[in-house]
Amino acid sequence: GNENGRGRNLNIARNALRRLDTSRPIMYEGGGRLFEGSGASELTDIVCSMYPNVDRTIELTKTIVDRPVILCEYSHAMGNSNGNIDKYWEAFWDKKLPRLQGGFIWDMVDQGIRKVDKNGREYFGYGGDVEIRCQPKHKDRQFCINGIFSPDRE
Repeated sequence: GNENGRGRNLNIARNALRRLDTSRPIMYEGGGRLFEGSGASELTDIVCSMYPNVDRTIELTKTIVDRPVILCEYSHAMGNSNGNIDKYWEAFWDKKLPRLQGGFIWDMVDQGIRKVDKNGREYFGYGGDVEIRCQPKHKDRQFCINGIFSPDRE
């Protein structure tokens, strides 16, 4: 996962990937404390920071000049968080920033599960609607039903 940090096994995995295929870049955000916020370490060929603001995103293209910049996550689609997405896109399309190549929105698609209520109507359930046997309480936090597209992609 992208939030694992760094370690011996990740270096071994990267080296194994390199032996198998040298034609594709490797993207891995987890740089550990030394690289936190930069998305740049010996484990990645791409500067892939997580949630930098627009100014920091542009700064990354100027401070780390040997790699493209692709945000591994930005504009977390939760609540009212996409209010400045236009600013990111202005930077992504800026011809003066050719190394800035875009990013991935979390959550682009909702994580809901199709459920049926007691009246037979379908809806998309989220954490609080799904009972998990191993946990005494439902998960009812805001991390589901918050994407740009609904779970059925409509």
